[in-house]
Amino acid sequence: MWTAAGCLVVLLALGANAFDRTKAKEGVTNFRVKGQNLHVDYIEKEIEKLEHEFDALSHPPEQSEIARVRARVRKLEDDECEDKEVSCGGDWPECVHHLLVCDGHKDCHNGRDEDEKICDGSVVHAGSSFRGIVHWHRCVEAHDHYSTITITTTKRSPFFTNRTFLRASVTREYDDHTTYSYTARGYFVYAARKLVIIADEGFDRLSTICTFNFGDNDHAECEVVQTASKQECGIVRMNRV
Repeated sequence: MWTAAGCLVVLLALGANAFDRTKAKEGVTNFRVKGQNLHVDYIEKEIEKLEHEFDALSHPPEQSEIARVRARVRKLEDDECEDKEVSCGGDWPECVHHLLVCDGHKDCHNGRDEDEKICDGSVVHAGSSFRGIVHWHRCVEAHDHYSTITITTTKRSPFFTNRTFLRASVTREYDDHTTYSYTARGYFVYAARKLVIIADEGFDRLSTICTFNFGDNDHAECEVVQTASKQECGIVRMNRV
């Protein structure tokens, strides 16, 4: 037989239990939120610690080095452009002819053919000198030696801006301390970033073709070829001096 006191205790207990469930639910939720916040704070501190450790390993790469790597990657990547064409780059496959690059009109959908970095004429401004060691493997019987190309004059027509025409002097330095110099003419193709140097008649039967494929205006891979047949005779990596 329930007494009045016993019923009161049961009612209080039932009321307390109902109150505790609500309280407990809120407590669990708050606990989980705090736990997640602590977890996020811990992760952020660990990431910040790792970033400091990574920065301490080496300095951030220079922009010139990044550009050089990108240029090498583009060289290794294959594209579907025909000869005398250049890729517009990006996710949309598109090619334009060399003559349409740096002509003052955007032919690529992304405007890359008129990018100021691509059309920068300072790469072959008058007074520029490039120097490297020529490695011969045919055509000429000679040991490796230094060769220097110096741009003497330039001309870029306002009606034909996809090329810069130029005059240059070429000097070869041999091991016996003798030098051989000759004058040359040539041009720079902006689309291909290619410098072509052709010896004046009566001086030499060889031409030098340099491609600036390192992402800057200071380094180029060159080949020395026979002017008539275009047969490769030697290779040289030129650096601006």
